Amino acid sequence: MIITTATHIGRRTSQQDSFIAEEPFFAVADGMGGHGSGDVASRELLAGMAEVLRAPGAHFLAAFRYGHARLRATPEALEDPRMGTTLTAIWLKNGRCSWLQAGDSRLYHRHAGQLRQVTTDQNLPPPRDNVLTRCVQARGGELEWEPEHMGRFDVEEGDSLILCTDGVSKVITDWSGSAEDLVERAISAGGKDNATAIVITLRA
Repeated sequence: MIITTATHIGRRTSQQDSFIAEEPFFAVADGMGGHGSGDVASRELLAGMAEVLRAPGAHFLAAFRYGHARLRATPEALEDPRMGTTLTAIWLKNGRCSWLQAGDSRLYHRHAGQLRQVTTDQNLPPPRDNVLTRCVQARGGELEWEPEHMGRFDVEEGDSLILCTDGVSKVITDWSGSAEDLVERAISAGGKDNATAIVITLRA
């Protein structure tokens, strides 16, 4: 695999995005900026998932549930049950890509030169598209999430996978290049939000 990653704070005062790229596990998460401790939510969710997936025989969905439990157990979550994060995560194994998603961070799959958006944004339509309809939330509420947007598909040599937060997807239209190219394009185009991307190209 050829793997590139990039993140930028944008014009925000804090970095709410987190990402992880530990083959075969890749994920991006965007903490809910409208609530306190979104950075903690995104970081702890991914850290918990990675901890489980480093063990032999790990199960992708079990990793999500452990990460969610780790998020819930933080002091910040106990103080603010609305604290939460988006999540788009993939597990690449034996020519298959398993994925799960909450919120509006995205997964794209490029195959035979054609790019398709695998995930569906879970937020209100413009102009209120900054409001999520689903996320991984600390405690209770209608936004609390158990995987329902998930699936798997085959991948092969030459395919590319792109994971990104909305600070990238809401700004750019050119999806060519590395993660650094995507994030730089988003910031140069005037993107104000945190911007994070992972680009994976499959090679023999």
